[in-house]
Amino acid sequence: MNRPGSLKWRWRRFCAMPWREVAYRGWQWAMAKEVRRRILEETLPAPLTEVVAGADTVVGRLPGRAEGLTVSAEYMEEIMAAGDEVCAHRAELFGRTVVLGEEVDWYRDYLHGECYPRVAWWEIDYRREDGGVDVMAVWWLNRHQHLMPAAIAYYVTGNEGYAEEVLKQLESWLTACEYPYGPGWLTGIEVGVRLVTWSWLYRFLFGRGRPRCCHDTMLFAWFRAIRQHVRYIMTHWARYSSANNHVIAEAAGVLSAMATWPVLFGGKREWGRAMKILEREVRRQVSGDGVDLEQST
Repeated sequence: MNRPGSLKWRWRRFCAMPWREVAYRGWQWAMAKEVRRRILEETLPAPLTEVVAGADTVVGRLPGRAEGLTVSAEYMEEIMAAGDEVCAHRAELFGRTVVLGEEVDWYRDYLHGECYPRVAWWEIDYRREDGGVDVMAVWWLNRHQHLMPAAIAYYVTGNEGYAEEVLKQLESWLTACEYPYGPGWLTGIEVGVRLVTWSWLYRFLFGRGRPRCCHDTMLFAWFRAIRQHVRYIMTHWARYSSANNHVIAEAAGVLSAMATWPVLFGGKREWGRAMKILEREVRRQVSGDGVDLEQST
């Protein structure tokens, strides 16, 4: 069997492409430099205060502010214990508890002790089997879902220590993995999942109002990265993949960002396109009995 990414594999993949896919991928190749330039030049369309004031911080049916939220003592203990694990830089990775170290290495496969180099995403060959790095382990950490327990702990307790840890790790990622660097930019599904995670982290962190430890420099970098994420997806839709479940994550990420930070995104055109893609792909990829056709989560 030809290894994915080899010349023979690429040739066979090319021969199997319909002409529409050839045209689409040719357009992506021709526009790559211009697209990268526009992503790098992203900035905020409004002052920080307006973006924060216009953001949606509602959590489910709960009010925007969390003061007075009633949580049982037993559940509170579980929430705080999970949040403390985040603050201790411990995370569960595919059934194993790993220690992330004093500074989280967002390029590191903590299961196998190997790292990717800090290079642009298009220079990373994540299909290589001889590098010793499991890209799934790196991707998982770059999704930031391990930060959610600390954000929830802050939401229900108001303990600034939890918010400070979440924001510290986010700022670390924004510095180490600023576009276009790192495996977190390799595929649109990772960018989309991270946007969904960020929207929930923001809601739990800002449901009590802006945390005292959140400074303007970090917030500006975060909002700018959110716009970069959305532009990346809108210019790299995962069209023509096998099951195309990636495009569901991409559309969900765009919609999550636009719903949470509407001031960052003024155009209804992008919202409509993402919603159309999501509705179409859900109909295509879910069977009549409600089971995902790929039979995965």
